[in-house]
Amino acid sequence: MKTHNLTIGLLIGVLSLTAATGCTVQYGPGGTGSDSGYRPPNPNPSRPQPPTQPQQPSNPPSNPPSNPPQSSTITVGYGQTYTTQYGDNVVAENGSLVYCGDGATCYAMSGSQVVAENGSLVFGYNGSYTDARQGSTVSAESGADVNAGYGSLVYAYGAHVTANNGSEICAENGSEVDAEEGSTVYANSGSHVNADWHSTVYANDGSVVDDYAGATVYAYDGSTVYLHPGADVSATDGADVIPVDY
Repeated sequence: MKTHNLTIGLLIGVLSLTAATGCTVQYGPGGTGSDSGYRPPNPNPSRPQPPTQPQQPSNPPSNPPSNPPQSSTITVGYGQTYTTQYGDNVVAENGSLVYCGDGATCYAMSGSQVVAENGSLVFGYNGSYTDARQGSTVSAESGADVNAGYGSLVYAYGAHVTANNGSEICAENGSEVDAEEGSTVYANSGSHVNADWHSTVYANDGSVVDDYAGATVYAYDGSTVYLHPGADVSATDGADVIPVDY
């Protein structure tokens, strides 16, 4: 079997971040994307078909606004730590640590660290780090880093996300997701996912997935899956499944 040299990093690097409306794309045979006409050899002609319509989270928050609001906000500066109260709007500046709790909205700026707790909404900007915990929702732009814990919901608009057990990720254009055991990722156009043991990935038109042994990957028309040794995939006829040798 021919050895393939993967250039995933270069592929993702040239993708530009565009505004997105959230995880509302249509999946399934027939798809909504264009067909390049190229089909590599199918490593498993009898591979199972994925489900017709996986359920994605509804009503996502928008891409983080260009700038956080100037009024009715609390600004946490360098070296400061702040724990929110219900209804707070907080801007976390460089070098700050904010515990964003129930009913609060937090804007994580470059160099800040935010712990997103149950009932919070966090907008992560380039250079920020968010630790998303159970019941939190995070919307993260390009250059933001999110550690998604159990029960968290992350909309990645070009961000890097480490998806841990029990987390749910909607990955939009330019996003890079490391899907760990027990996570679920909806990979939309322009996103790249490393699918590891016991993660579940729904690969939509235009997404790229590195499928490793033990992951569950459903590939739809227009998606590309690099099938690593020991891995398997359920794919529509319009998905590109490329076996990888080492």
